[in-house]
Amino acid sequence: MMGGASHTHTLSEYKMAKQKKQKWQVETRNWIGVRKYGLMFRGARLNSRGNWTRKAENLPGYVQDYLLLKSGAGYTYLEGVTPKVLEREGVHIQRGGALDFKFVVEIEVPTVTKPGVPFKDYHIDLKWSCWTTDAGIWDDYAPDAYAAIKDALQGKGDPIRIYSAPKKEIRYMTVEIVPVGKSAQIYAICRAEWDEQYDIENTLGLDEGALDESLPYTSLGDVGVEVDATFKARGATAMKKIDAVEGEAIKDSEQEWSWLENHFNK
Repeated sequence: MMGGASHTHTLSEYKMAKQKKQKWQVETRNWIGVRKYGLMFRGARLNSRGNWTRKAENLPGYVQDYLLLKSGAGYTYLEGVTPKVLEREGVHIQRGGALDFKFVVEIEVPTVTKPGVPFKDYHIDLKWSCWTTDAGIWDDYAPDAYAAIKDALQGKGDPIRIYSAPKKEIRYMTVEIVPVGKSAQIYAICRAEWDEQYDIENTLGLDEGALDESLPYTSLGDVGVEVDATFKARGATAMKKIDAVEGEAIKDSEQEWSWLENHFNK
């Protein structure tokens, strides 16, 4: 039971588990800087379908990390990854010309869990946001979840998972908290979803298909932006760090929308 007798756990009891695997198709280009930097990044898309995400920063953090994406010399590249490296790793390469390479990789989606101990799930609606550091809002809209969160962030109880979906916003957040010692290991992901592509094209006065390669996508394949983070923290510091994940998702979403308006409404 959450909020019951205090339990302490050591970090060695926990592990970064892999919730599921996703297949990502990646498009790259061989270029003059391949030996020094690696293949140039051209785009990626989930499950080899749908539209391409062309900006590396719009990909989930774990995808960026897996692909070793770095920026420099005015380009984004897969650091140290060359065609020979891909072949050595057994990755099947599809050639789209003399310089273009496409390939598919399976990437594990990270989550925090304790083997043998299931999460206790809480579904909450804080009305205007997915997360907050305001205790009054928690007390008004999700007092039971808040009590469990406060305990878990002090290293008490078993793992909890919060699903947050405010009715007033099109954002979704999942937060997994595993008590460790006197703090907690935390994984947080926030998705700011947009309208469908045809609605956005209509809003911007564009022809159908005009945004085929210009929209950001979440790892679930929806139009929108997502931000995730994994960290260890406790108490108020942890609450602020979780809140910052949503803040970053809002910021990225606004920046992407601003880019679309400026780029296509010239």
